[in-house]
This record gives sequence, C-alpha cells and structure tokens, in this order.
Amino acid sequence: MSLLHNAIRSSSSRFMRNAHPNQRIRSLLSASPSHRLFSTESAPPTSQSSATKPLFETPSAGLVYGKLSGITKNTLRSDVLSLLEDCNLSNDDLKVDYDQSYSPTGMMLQFSSRSAYDAALRAVTRKGRLYRLERVDRSNWDPIQPCGGKYVLLQGIPTNASFEDLERFLAGCEYDISNTRLFSRQGPSGPTRMALVRFFSPTAAMSAMIMKNRSFCFNNQISMHVLQCDEIVLARSLFDCTPCKDLVSWNSMIGGYSKGGFYDKCKELYFMMMGLEDVRPNEFTVISVLQACAQSNDLDLGMKVHRYVLDNGIKIDLPICNAFITMYAKCGSLEYAKQLFEEMSEKDEISYGSIISGYMLHGFVDKAMSLFRKMDKPGLSIWNAVISGQFQNRHYEAVVNLFREMQICGLKPDTVTLSNIFPTLSHLSNLKGGKEMHAYAIRKIYDKNIYVATAIIDTYAKLGFLKGAQIVFNLSKKKSVIIFTSLISAYSAHGEVKSALDLFDNMIKTGIQPDPVTFTSVLSACAHSGLVDEAWRIYNSMSKVYNIPPLMEHYACMVGVLSRALKLNEAMSFIKKMPIEPSARVWGALLNGASVSGDVDIGKFACDHLFKIEPENTGNYVIMANLYSQAGRWEEAEKVREMLNNNGLKKIAGCSWIETPGGMQSFVAKDVSNGKTEEIYSTLGGLFNLMKDERYAVSEEIHEESVCCL
Repeated sequence: MSLLHNAIRSSSSRFMRNAHPNQRIRSLLSASPSHRLFSTESAPPTSQSSATKPLFETPSAGLVYGKLSGITKNTLRSDVLSLLEDCNLSNDDLKVDYDQSYSPTGMMLQFSSRSAYDAALRAVTRKGRLYRLERVDRSNWDPIQPCGGKYVLLQGIPTNASFEDLERFLAGCEYDISNTRLFSRQGPSGPTRMALVRFFSPTAAMSAMIMKNRSFCFNNQISMHVLQCDEIVLARSLFDCTPCKDLVSWNSMIGGYSKGGFYDKCKELYFMMMGLEDVRPNEFTVISVLQACAQSNDLDLGMKVHRYVLDNGIKIDLPICNAFITMYAKCGSLEYAKQLFEEMSEKDEISYGSIISGYMLHGFVDKAMSLFRKMDKPGLSIWNAVISGQFQNRHYEAVVNLFREMQICGLKPDTVTLSNIFPTLSHLSNLKGGKEMHAYAIRKIYDKNIYVATAIIDTYAKLGFLKGAQIVFNLSKKKSVIIFTSLISAYSAHGEVKSALDLFDNMIKTGIQPDPVTFTSVLSACAHSGLVDEAWRIYNSMSKVYNIPPLMEHYACMVGVLSRALKLNEAMSFIKKMPIEPSARVWGALLNGASVSGDVDIGKFACDHLFKIEPENTGNYVIMANLYSQAGRWEEAEKVREMLNNNGLKKIAGCSWIETPGGMQSFVAKDVSNGKTEEIYSTLGGLFNLMKDERYAVSEEIHEESVCCL
C-alpha cells in the first residue's frame, strides 16, 4: 500500500496546489412564521390564484417537438432518455433523423407539454456544447420513419453491385425483400454504394450482423450498422462474434457495461483486454473500469488500475483524476482521495462532489460540510450531494435547513433534491410540507419521474395520507415494479391487506415481474392479518416461479407470519432450516410472537440470541422482563432489569408528536415540565377509561408512564 502511496505522490507532483480564498455561502435567513415552510420560489407568489391551485392539477395538454443536435451513430437512445429523464419521454417519443447517406443529423423529440420541453432545454444546456436543442414543427416529426433497430445499413458495397449481388450476400438472413433499397451516394472520395435492409425484428437484424461479421475482418470494405439499436445483450453477441476487435470496440463494450450497471461484466472484459498484446487500455477504458470499481466497492482492482496508469504513462487529466477520487472515496480510502484532491491544479464540481460524497458516505459529515463551505458558488449537484449526505446520516433538520439555504442562493430543486426531501419530511412527520413539495413537483412535471413519484407515495403512506398515495399511483402513466411495490408497502403498513394482495396480483397480470422488495412488502401484509397459507404460497413462488432466492428479510417476514399466527413451534422449525445464520430481525419476530402468546421458554430462547447479536437494544430486555412478569416469574423479571442496568443501558422514554396550527407538539413519557400537565393528565385518564369501557387490555406499565407535551 505504501509503494502505491509513494507512486501516487510522485505522479501527482505535477499537480500544483492552488488555494484560492473562497467566500462562505450566505448565512441561512430565518424564515418568517407566516411564510410557507418549504418555499420553492425565489419570492413569495404574488397571484392569489396560484396559491389556490388544486394539489393534484395535471399539466396542460399539447404536444411540443424539438430537435436534438450533436448526436452521432454511437449515441444510444438510452443515453438521451437518461439525459432527459425528467421529461417523461419513452422510446416512442424519439426518432433519429438521417441524411441521404444515413448519417444521423439529429434526434427528433416529442414532448407532452411546453413545460417538459423547457425541462429538456435546461438539461441540454447543462451539457454545454455537447448537445443543442431547438423547437421544430410537427411537420418535421411526422415524415420520419422510426427504425427501431430493424434496419441495417450496408456501406462500402462495390459500385457495380446489383440487387442480385445483394441478395446473394444476404443469403441465410430473414429480411423483408420488398423494403430493401440499393442506392448510391456521393462520398468524400467519390460515389459510394449503399443498401438499406429492413428485417422483421431487431433480433433478426442483429443476428444478420453477427452472421455476416464473421467474414468482415477479411473484407473490411463492407460495413454493417443497425440503425437505432442499443440492446446491450445483442451488442455483446456482436462483440463476441467479431473476429477483429479494435480499441473502440473494447471501450464501447466496457463502457456500456459500466454505464448499465453490469460491473462484474465490465471488470471481466477489462481482464480479458489486459491479456491482449495488440490492444491496450487507454484513458477511456480506465475511466469506465474505475466507475465500475467505485460502484462495486472493489478497491483492490481500482488500485491495480491506478498502478497501470502510472506504469504506462497515461496522462492523469481532470476526468481520470475525478474517477480516481470517486473510486477511493467510495471504497473508504479517504486519505488517498483527499491527497489527490488537494494536489489537483484544476478542480470542477465533480471533483468536489466526489470527495464530499465520500466523506458523507463514511460518516465524516463535519469534514464534508467544511469542504462545502469553502466553495464559492456551489452548483446544484453539490447542494444535492450535501443534502443527500445529511439525509443518509439521519440529520433531518440539517436537510431542511440546507434546502432553504439552497433556495436563498437562487437554485431550484430538481428530481434528485426532491428524492431526498420527501423522505426527510416523512421522518419529521410534516404532511403539510410534503403536500407543498408535491405541488411544486407537479408544476415542474417532476412527479412523472419514477423515483420522485415513489418518494411521494412513501411519504404520504408514512404520514397517514393513504388516499394521496393512491392518487399519485393512479396518475403515474408508467407503472414499474418500483412504484407498484411502493403502494403495496403503503397498503401493508396501513393494514389494508386485501388491497395489497389485490395490487400484487394486478401487477403480475400486467406482466411486471416482482423483485425481492415486492415480496418483502407482500409477506409483511400477510403477517398483519395472519394469512399463513397465502404467505406460504407467495414465499414458495419466489424461487420456484420467479427464480428469486429468499433473503434475510423474507425469512424474517415468514417467522413474523408464523409467530403472529401463534404457530411458534413451526416458526422455530423454519428458523432451524434456514440456510444462513438468522439475524436480529428474525429472532425479534420470534420474540414478539412469544410475547403475544405468553410463551416464556421460546421468548427466552429468542432473547438469548438477541442479547448476543444486539446487546445494546433495550427493547429486547423490556419485552423479556414483561414476559416474565406476565407469567408471575418476578425474580427472573428483576434479573433482566438488573442486567439492563449493569450493562449501562437505560430504557429510552417513549416519544410521539403531532402537527398543530401552533407548530409541532412532542409528547415524551415521564415528563411533567409542560404548563398544561394537569389538563393533559386529565385527558389521558379519560382515554384510559374509554379503553377499559371498550374492553381493551391496558398494561400496568402504561399507567405508570406519565406523558406530557414538550
């Protein structure tokens, strides 16, 4: 490790330290109580009508068209969809515009509204000179025929080739001969012969390329190109069957895997490439592999790539240095990341964002915020990084303060910001703020983003506004497994078991495959209502029907199902058959079941494991002590309480809160400091009497706890 450390210092010495005096960001202005908690405008609205718009207003209709310039034949449709992810576009809204030689001149885009077009314009502008977007009429859109990966362009055909020659060349391929054209175009060095062939499916087109490419290495004058096809599986098939792979081919495949999240495949190809003599990785290869290492937490390979860069004299420019910082920071080697960052002569927002995100990821919030405060004018991506980091570290009030400060600095929230703000509001039990943010998302069409829509559903569900969650789900046009799972989880949390199971069945019928999170939500719903047989059916279908191996949370759910149904012996047998070591959640589910049924022996068996796994969890001690007390085993109950005290643990007072017109009101057990203590106790006593009248069992422990409003 020290050798690499020295090598890095040696290589990085050419970076000059360049410390500029930076201005601190303006202090957070205190918001007036009369203002909205979450203002999403630079100034308060002046129009009364804008403040009274309905919460679930849909954007105005009317299609808008644009042309995206700057694309090449290697530009993937998925790249464009990713760039414009906030604009609610699908593959059907994209058409590639070709010139007479079938070179792409741009991509025609169809937007659902002017607001969506404006959002796209902002996204493209952020890319600088790479792309350009301009408004066009529908007359530019309609004549363009979508290729959809079914058309293959053949270039470099001999100028004297006839249609019969083309048919002989395509022998063995399944194509539409009536939609095949042979034509000539003027090229840089004279006339060139081309053919456009339509196949019956993208798979047939790619298969033809694979079959014919086997001989192309020996006759590279003829080239084939599938128009508008970016399926990575088909691309790998073509890559494997191409005998002569150049550096561009390797980098395209490695980059595609890295960008698509296939990190193991990306690294596998890199190792294959390292075994070659005629093709060696360059700076583009390095960046793709480092991204895969960062996302898969593979520090070992990342350091080997760093050594390769140093040994082979690859220039460590800004993009490569940023990739190294990201890799080291995400993998926990923050000292390496910090050293590279400090020795850079030129830094951009990616540099700052990488080191800040690394600090946040590993819990060094103060260091991240210190670096953030040294920046002169951080952009939106940096604000999102610190907001996301504070949320990950459960500093919810800090998230709200940063969100306000960001707006004071003149920046508007985007989908990334909202994806962190909504769950923050749910943790703070702020339904009003959630509705305000939802209204903002609707105005900006951010609610069409799958991650924002899911965050809204989760927030409404956790704050008790199930109807709002249902409306958001119903308004979502593109229902993926993520958004289905979100509402299933909401139904489960609210005890709407039938609705959860019906929605699960509806998802299956629409052809959407459930994922592990979906099964966790459905099994949790079964546990709430004691549907043991239904839970077994769903659990068994995971591996048998959907080829999803059960995870720890699924085992815990099944133990919860059996325990709540008082089938404790069956739950014990299930735990013993688990192929992995049970977690605290599994034993906790068994303990809760034992507590409900009053089974002291099984409760003690579960607690013995819990005391070893999580000795600082006071809840386990309290449940076990209460279980002993209910059975009249007072001495053992006292021993558990002594164990709690001897371990230096203290039972955390219960706390709850409600939102009132006067603000947030918190209630903490055994606190008598509030001025309205007598009134609160009187109301609490009345509630206890009502519970008794309704024949609810009221625990003596509840009677002992004084509750007061802070």
